[in-house]
Formats: sequence, C-alpha cells, structure tokens
Amino acid sequence: MNNDLKIYIENTKKPWSVLFYRVVKEQLSQITNSKILDFGSGLGITANHLSKNNDLVAIEPNVDMVDMRICENNYQQINGNIEQLKQQGDNSFDVVVCHNVLEYAKERKDIFREFCRVLKPNGIISIVKHNHAGRIMQKVVFENSVDEAISLLNGGACNAAYFGQVNYYKGGSGLAPPVL
Repeated sequence: MNNDLKIYIENTKKPWSVLFYRVVKEQLSQITNSKILDFGSGLGITANHLSKNNDLVAIEPNVDMVDMRICENNYQQINGNIEQLKQQGDNSFDVVVCHNVLEYAKERKDIFREFCRVLKPNGIISIVKHNHAGRIMQKVVFENSVDEAISLLNGGACNAAYFGQVNYYKGGSGLAPPVL
C-alpha cells in the first residue's frame, strides 16, 4: 500500500475527520428510501453509512481505495470516473453526494453538468469541498507544519497527501464564490 494512502487512512481516524464525518452523517440523516449516487466515494465511509437505508451507487477512480473501502452495508461500487458517471441514466438519482472531490478534478464543470443530468427533478446535491482557511488550519493542527500554513496564507500552492494539488475555486467559475 502506498505510504500516502496509509497516511490518509490514519487521518480518517483522527478527531478532525471523525468530527467531519459525524457532521456529514447528521446533515444527511433524513435521507431514506432514496436512490443515491456517491461520486468520488473514497474509502466508502459516507457510502456505507447512507446505504443502510438507501439504494446507493458509488463511483471512485482509485482502485486502491475501492479495494480498501468500507462495505458493511450493501451498495454498488464502480471503479471509475466521469466516464462511468456519464453512463448513469438521466433523472435516475434522488441524491448526488460529492464530498472533497471537486477541488482535485480538472473537469469540474463537466462533472457538475452530469450531476444535474442524473439528478431527478427536485433532487438534492450534497457537495463538500475543502476551503482555504480550513486547509491552513489543517496544516497547523494536523500536520504541525507552520511553514506550509504561512505559505498558504501568502498565496502558495498546497498538495494533499495522496490526492495531489488542491485547486481552490476562483471567482467567475460559476461553481463557487471567490476565495477571500
């Protein structure tokens, strides 16, 4: 197993991540008896939780993460990316979940268009993304890396272990407000 993946898995067990998943689970707790797409499902933490009371399809491009995923509940796991998303039917999901994915994707607009296509009328899209202030705090709290935090404060680039460079959304992209 890749060392960065080991670090990522270890980080999912730390208080910061545990709190994150607790908040996500609470915010999505009212979703039951629904058809859900989890795009960029990672280790399957959210997919596994939501599949308790829902019909869930998860798409994840990283085969190592798919192999290590949590699957205590029954859900369909697809190893793939936007191409597998494009194979999903129009208006076929009540809910689309995409957590901490879009900041790593180059084809954000295409992915979002696909979400709108596969989502049923009056459906729900749950998007979570890293933000600049949160990444700075993570560098200090999680990684004890004050120098990297200062670099980010000064406009420097940031890499996330295992996922590569974080691309914060800029104003005018149509997907999010400008980073302040």
